[in-house]
Amino acid sequence: MRSNLKVFSALGVTFFIFFLALTPIGSFDDWIPKTWQTGYYSLTQIDAGDDAGYYAYLRSAFFDNDLDFINEKKYAHIEKFTPTGYVFNNWQIGQSILYIPFFLLGHLSAIILNSFGFSFPLDGYSTPYSMATAIAAQTYLFLGLLFLYKVLVRYFSQTPALAAAIGVWLGSPLIYYTFIRQRMAHTTEFFMAVVFIFFWLNFRESKKQIDHAFLGMLLGLFCMVRIINISFFALYFADQIFRQIPLLSKTNKQTLKEFLYRSLWMVFLFFIVLLPQLFIWQKLNGTFLPTRHLEMASSGLSFISIQEILRNIFGVIFSPQWGLVLSFPIFIISIFGFFLDNQLKQIKLSVLIYLVALILIIAIYPESSDSYGERHFISSIPLLAIGIAAILNRFKSSPTIFKGGMLVIALLIALQYLVLVQFRILLPYNDPQFTLKALTGIPNLLLENSELLSRSTNFIKIIFSATPVFNKESFLFLILFPGIQLAAIILSCLLFAKLYAYLKEEKNFIKTTLNLTLLSTLVCFIYLYKITPSKTHEEIKSRFDYKEAVDKGDIKAKDGNLKQAISLFKSASKVLPEHWGSYLRMGFAYSAQSDYKTANNYYKKVLSLNPYHIESYGKLGENKFRLGQFDEAEFYLKKSIELNPKDKKSFHYLAMIFAEQKRTQDAKKMFETSLAIDPNYKNARLNFAIFLSLLEQKQEAVLHLKEAARLGVKEDRIQKLAQQFQLNLNN
Repeated sequence: MRSNLKVFSALGVTFFIFFLALTPIGSFDDWIPKTWQTGYYSLTQIDAGDDAGYYAYLRSAFFDNDLDFINEKKYAHIEKFTPTGYVFNNWQIGQSILYIPFFLLGHLSAIILNSFGFSFPLDGYSTPYSMATAIAAQTYLFLGLLFLYKVLVRYFSQTPALAAAIGVWLGSPLIYYTFIRQRMAHTTEFFMAVVFIFFWLNFRESKKQIDHAFLGMLLGLFCMVRIINISFFALYFADQIFRQIPLLSKTNKQTLKEFLYRSLWMVFLFFIVLLPQLFIWQKLNGTFLPTRHLEMASSGLSFISIQEILRNIFGVIFSPQWGLVLSFPIFIISIFGFFLDNQLKQIKLSVLIYLVALILIIAIYPESSDSYGERHFISSIPLLAIGIAAILNRFKSSPTIFKGGMLVIALLIALQYLVLVQFRILLPYNDPQFTLKALTGIPNLLLENSELLSRSTNFIKIIFSATPVFNKESFLFLILFPGIQLAAIILSCLLFAKLYAYLKEEKNFIKTTLNLTLLSTLVCFIYLYKITPSKTHEEIKSRFDYKEAVDKGDIKAKDGNLKQAISLFKSASKVLPEHWGSYLRMGFAYSAQSDYKTANNYYKKVLSLNPYHIESYGKLGENKFRLGQFDEAEFYLKKSIELNPKDKKSFHYLAMIFAEQKRTQDAKKMFETSLAIDPNYKNARLNFAIFLSLLEQKQEAVLHLKEAARLGVKEDRIQKLAQQFQLNLNN
């Protein structure tokens, strides 16, 4: 018990330190410089694609009692209608199911906080819900680490097991998805991967059909989190087949029959548990399978050849962007561990076959995204930990070599961290040589940009800021949020200890869990059936009529035919008056005609339907500035920045407002912030140069003027300013 306490404490302390150092809280108060909010995502700002796609199931089911995502306010695909009339959603519902307890606590927290003077909308989008889902993701990751440690001590001693668990977590892309982009499904995927492997190791030699049915149930839940994990069938069946081969030589038909029955029960339970997901895909997308994955896979296969597969595999391993050798070297190292320990010889070949199958899938699947690292390998991390622990365990009797191994793990963690802090900050996400440049750029990072080692507005950076102000928001972000996460870590340790003891003592655990899971699956299926009725012909037609009208309007607007575009957008708004897309387009069109008052009416209409629409706040601010309504412009621009602290245009317009109001220091700060977000923002460069020239700060003005010229600004104003300073911008 004491040894477990030490290990759990080590894991908990390590986890909490990285939580404080990496979780981007965001920009929630004026005393936090906006330039600190780096790295794109924050606690309250998630990706409108994958992250919102996973979360939409939970929010919509709870608040709207449906799975019609047309009114989701932070989802990118609300205008992508499927043949069934629903809004497209290719992602899985498993994460939403796992999040339910945390989500309900978040909802309760919002109600309680509102009684203490806060004013959080009870809609699933406000801060308490963001905190609850972030804590859910991070807590599942921590529970996964606890399970992983128990997997490793099955074969190895404590120190190698603990070091391997921490090493594969922090030395892999999973560190990014633990704290920075938590609402991707990778933390819950890691949790389910460890749980599946934990029970697979326990039941792989079992002859009981119920044990293998239990594994099928777990794999079904696993694939409800991320469907790519169907690749674990390769691990399971490779292992089972290899175990049968020696028995087949004895022509034991009964043994073969038992193997087939176990396999059938495993596959049957897999599909039974996965049934709600298949049903949802059918209702939403018109097919039982994930359409986007199928399209990309078929696209990859249609142009594939042996030569192309080999080239892609080489890229997966050696690519300077995200090749495993450079970005995830612990993956390569771990494989050698399976050849060092005799205890692993029974599972070695199965694990290697699974990894080869996974590499093939990734090589064929032509995905290009803005993700960090080779994230499709995250589910393999528990198996990699076994290999790393085997290496450390092999040399534990040689203190010098063992310490060297621990030093290598520490170095790999440090390198992963130093690459991570450059992602989307010093280097763009899609740089084709990202990892190579990040690794070679480490000296520059340490010597010239050491302030980026803290990456963003995390707890540690804010606490040690010069002039912190304590109010309701700082209490929420700096005390309540980390306090709840710390409590979740402690409770996870206590819960895991109780659960592990229960697993060892309770003989009916498997049967009870299977029965509860099947009952829950039935209840889930009935509820999902109830809240996803088939759309009527009229509903489907109205949505496609809307889409046809706005698509035609977009083409007209692009061609400069704004009157025709507005007419089409108005007809679209009559078809779907509750959809803000047509009103937003009308706002754009009227703004392009310099009819700012009419445009603003449509932007306000958008915000009445979607109070989280960042662009409408920004456009309202811009238009109010042009109309000379500076106070209102400032209000809307600050709302835009509150929702998106990386909004360079809103900072720029705020600078212009402050300049007009003779608020010199505020204006300068806003110009600097806009350019800190995007140093190549041409308009901000030129206007900042003009502003500085009016302040008679010639030297600094000239620097920005030259940058504006370098960026290709051709306005008359730049030539006039150049003449004023007697500059030849052609040199």
